[in-house]
Amino acid sequence: MKHGDFLLKSYLKTDFIIMHMQIKEKTFRVVVKPNFPKSEIAGYDAYRKAYKVSIKEKAEDNKANKGLIRFLSKTIGGEVRIKSGFKSREKLMELCD
Repeated sequence: MKHGDFLLKSYLKTDFIIMHMQIKEKTFRVVVKPNFPKSEIAGYDAYRKAYKVSIKEKAEDNKANKGLIRFLSKTIGGEVRIKSGFKSREKLMELCD
């Protein structure tokens, strides 16, 4: 599915749907769900124009933010940072050069 500058692909692998992110812009939005059983890309929210990301870390002592950065960096294959929304579930992420 194509949503503006984002391309979201889903692949069916056994019983799991694996979501892949392809980022075309330097910044992108995410909506974080902390304290989840595992970290994963849960889908795309077309209304908010943001990826839904579940993170296994709790939202205390900045753990969820660190977990989000670690997970997205690994998933995208590059360094990312939180540009805004440090205390919010809705965050603006930025790809680092």
